[in-house]
Amino acid sequence: MTVRPTARTPAGLAALALTGLLVAATPAAASSADGTWWYSGMGVAEANAAGATGAGVTVAVIDAGINPDLPMFAGADLHVHEPSFCFDVMTGTPYPAARTDITQAAAHGSNVAGFVVGTGQGFDGATSQRGVAPEARLLFYSIGDLEKPCLATYSPVEGSPDAMALAVRQAVDDGADIITTSITGSMSADPDVQAAIAWAQTEGTIVISALSQDEAENDTALYSGDDLAKLNGVVAVEACDADLRPITGRDGAQMEHEKITVCAPGVDVLVQGDERAGDWRPVRTGSGTSYAAPTVAGALAAVWSAWPDATANQILQTLVHDTGSEEHELNYTADLGYGLVGLRHMLREDPARFPDENPLVHDVGDGPNVDATQITLRELAEAERPVWPGDPEWTGSTAAATAEPDATSTPAAQAPDAPSDTSGGTPVWVWGVAGLAAAAVVTAAALLARRRSSGTAPVPAQGTDR
Repeated sequence: MTVRPTARTPAGLAALALTGLLVAATPAAASSADGTWWYSGMGVAEANAAGATGAGVTVAVIDAGINPDLPMFAGADLHVHEPSFCFDVMTGTPYPAARTDITQAAAHGSNVAGFVVGTGQGFDGATSQRGVAPEARLLFYSIGDLEKPCLATYSPVEGSPDAMALAVRQAVDDGADIITTSITGSMSADPDVQAAIAWAQTEGTIVISALSQDEAENDTALYSGDDLAKLNGVVAVEACDADLRPITGRDGAQMEHEKITVCAPGVDVLVQGDERAGDWRPVRTGSGTSYAAPTVAGALAAVWSAWPDATANQILQTLVHDTGSEEHELNYTADLGYGLVGLRHMLREDPARFPDENPLVHDVGDGPNVDATQITLRELAEAERPVWPGDPEWTGSTAAATAEPDATSTPAAQAPDAPSDTSGGTPVWVWGVAGLAAAAVVTAAALLARRRSSGTAPVPAQGTDR
């Protein structure tokens, strides 16, 4: 893969930010505002009962930290990669990924993982998070510590990769079918990160990223840098509330993003623990794209387990085509992307009816003036497993170190209009269950049959360039 050289994060320190742990001031009440609206509205229980449980699908979560001992993970197929990919700047000792003390890092990562495989079991018989794909295999990778600085490289060797790049490569090596991250920072222009994500896609791994969100307490117009979510082929997830409205910033204005793929539940949703009180036991409501991204990951895992012969590209095709509750033309708007993630809709028909092409890949040009924060079609076509200084197989050169000059970039076309799923004033989270029974029920034999995509460079679907 040929990657344009770019400036690295100063001193190798991680520049990480969460995409949401906005916790309510009071415990959640047992009412329509208890944070479970999204679970019933999406029809998760019905989908799971029909066999779409995520069984046979491996989801990787890249985040800050996790407490695997929480009741909501009891019985879950959860594997925590130890140690983290984040090293103490003074001692060079890696931080642990699993943490039982309640910190912002551990609370964030735990709740993100809970939206994928949470069992709903809380403390002392109480309820907690339920994930969309409770039978998926979940791999957790820690790349940062939010309470103290850490060195985001795994080797003192010059040119060793940042933590995100290493975590992505490890997740693919470990067999991840889907990677989701709710961590943002100055990473999209990093050549190592680009190389890892490009290779992941050619290996048939779906990559999902939460869109960044404004945390500043000001009344200015909002603009959020899209970071990893903007990269070619990556699913960019916005958060929506129960009334289908996208999340807003502190000044009440909707945040602007260069790219949105879909909107998913992420406002006033149930989360576990209160780090301000130092207690894991309370359940509360929180908001953020951090929670929307793993919800999409869980939904895709559930769909993939129901349609195991679909390729990664075809799963992405059904994500963008089968939004909302009803059939519609492929349309796009700046606030909802291709629409609201449609679990029931995706389960109705075999994703294999779509071409084996990533609909989120588009031609960003190729040349010396091309956007350094993008992955080009040529780079996707040439992507290989990245090797960096410090690796046993390191031979002294990488694609990033031998970057070649490119040609002039080509501006992307405008995306089509948005789907008409939000008309009528009725939230489409509350979709009818008609058609769910027709969704494929997973069988043991089918679970073994899922194959990855062909590995060829994806071709943009008609009308999906932005």
